[in-house]
Amino acid sequence: MSETHCYCIIGAGKTGVDACLWLLENGADPDSIRWIVPRDAWWINRSKVQFTQDLFETSFTYVADLLEAIGEAASINDLFLQFERRDLWLRLDRSITPTMFHGATMSKGELDKLRLIKDVVRRGHVQVIHRDRIVLEEGTISANDDWLYVDCTAAGIPPRKAKVIFEPEKITLQWVKWGRSALSAAVLGYVEATIDGDDLKNDLCQPISAPRTPADWVGTFITTTRNEKRWSSQQNLTKWARSLRLDVSASLASEVMPDDAGRMAILQRVRKASQTAVVSATRLLADL
Repeated sequence: MSETHCYCIIGAGKTGVDACLWLLENGADPDSIRWIVPRDAWWINRSKVQFTQDLFETSFTYVADLLEAIGEAASINDLFLQFERRDLWLRLDRSITPTMFHGATMSKGELDKLRLIKDVVRRGHVQVIHRDRIVLEEGTISANDDWLYVDCTAAGIPPRKAKVIFEPEKITLQWVKWGRSALSAAVLGYVEATIDGDDLKNDLCQPISAPRTPADWVGTFITTTRNEKRWSSQQNLTKWARSLRLDVSASLASEVMPDDAGRMAILQRVRKASQTAVVSATRLLADL
């Protein structure tokens, strides 16, 4: 490892990844980078979730594969391994089981670049940084006082417990569809403007917290699916949601013509797999 130009990146989330990639793309020698990775993460394969007309087949095949994997999984851990086998999710090191998932995406090219960094420290979170050493939860490693430390440990979306959204004279904005902030806000605005009674509003809009672990993602999937099913019970809400450009995947699916056999077959896979996916996901969480 170079002792003259050393960068120490602290944190293994998206910000830490971006810092490592920026250094590599701007000419830093991979051997000049030390990367402290308290927890490994699962990453969504970015190439699979580009919901456009040109990439319709790729993106909706991703959805079908994901739902089928949920239906077939024997356990939570098996579920994410199935995601990996289907090329849906990625991880930095296949010998390490990730314990973190924040919903970020990664390309395979970025993953290849990150794997060039060999000085990856997996000894938990940093406790103290001295001139000549770094104290971590699981041991101490040597350091140098002329290194540049880049702190990437702040949470992009701070963890918060879900709470009731609609209360008298108060609305607490939260996701009602996982990962879709603008869409969720639009749905809450429509429900507030058109639905009477907080009890029904809250029944239609169960809150979703940002996932912190892979198992958390399963919970967000269940609640998202549950909310979408409840929206279908309200005719006006359903009609409005189908016209909403913020829900890109739903808009694309609604535009498929009946005589488009290829795309209709993919959507049929999605519909068929979705029937058992929620039941299976609920079982997986209960087993955990």
